[in-house]
Amino acid sequence: MPLYDIHVFDGSFITTSGEDFTQPDGQQYTLGVSTVTISPGAVEQVVSVDDPNDTTFDDDDPEPQTLNGSYTISGSTYGSGTIIEAEYLMEVQDSLGTTYYIAAVSLTGSPWNVEGFTVHGPPMPPFGEPLTVMNVFEGNLSALPYTSSLPACFEARTRIATADGWEEARRLKPGDPLRLAGGGTLPVALVLKSRERIGAERNRKPVRLRAHALGPGCPARDLVVSPQHRIWHAGIGALVPARALTKLPSIGLLHGRRSIDYVHIVLPRHAILLAEGCPAESFWPGPMALQGLPRQARHAIRTAMGAQPAPAAPFLSMKQAERALRLARAG
Repeated sequence: MPLYDIHVFDGSFITTSGEDFTQPDGQQYTLGVSTVTISPGAVEQVVSVDDPNDTTFDDDDPEPQTLNGSYTISGSTYGSGTIIEAEYLMEVQDSLGTTYYIAAVSLTGSPWNVEGFTVHGPPMPPFGEPLTVMNVFEGNLSALPYTSSLPACFEARTRIATADGWEEARRLKPGDPLRLAGGGTLPVALVLKSRERIGAERNRKPVRLRAHALGPGCPARDLVVSPQHRIWHAGIGALVPARALTKLPSIGLLHGRRSIDYVHIVLPRHAILLAEGCPAESFWPGPMALQGLPRQARHAIRTAMGAQPAPAAPFLSMKQAERALRLARAG
């Protein structure tokens, strides 16, 4: 059975400007006027679902998603096999005009049993800020792909090598020339920003490379990246997921944080840049990375990088990287 994870918030963690969030079709909102607010202390739980039909979290699916296990959502406990659906989808914007997507979640197959919500991104919307409802979609959505991994990105304060010196990732802007690990420069095409909640699941926690973990000056200071972000490993001669490097000394998961600000650096082509002096990849438009981004961001990335970008170096999967690291240590 195909199993996927979704991150579900209890309905008590969202308030509206007066509308009833639990109404099943989303027509209760006045577009451009109504607002929804996610509570500052909102916490999601990872819910495993079985979807035999497709790879999207839908409403009115002929073969609906069901819970894989027992879960308590908004105070009610639902057993394995209970139908769970995205009853309607809201497109919302914050005060800066950034777009986010929030889906109302119903259980038991009843559209009147809306118990929670999911956020589909990145980016993660700001908690505690009223978000204006710009559009609502209802019915067989086919718009909410399951996201099992985070796109590769840098912690916002990471210093990136530019032609003019070091600049924090969050302060980069299109056109800035970045120095590449192999020499030369490339201009920044896009800078995408997101805020992620850090839950308990280990495979989504950021990875921290302590200063000099991969050799003198590599990195020069602690470097924090998303777990899937690929780092160039000279001994292996390939780009490897940061999470695979946690097998090495001075590299591990980042603990003690509830959220993290990420920056995706899109260049005209995939390249290896210098982050805190460590060779690391720029944004790679793989399927898992793209499906977690809004439609307009995906379009902008394809425009910048073309339809068939080439990788800057060989990629290793988690298992391939772990095996290569074991062989390198043994040798």
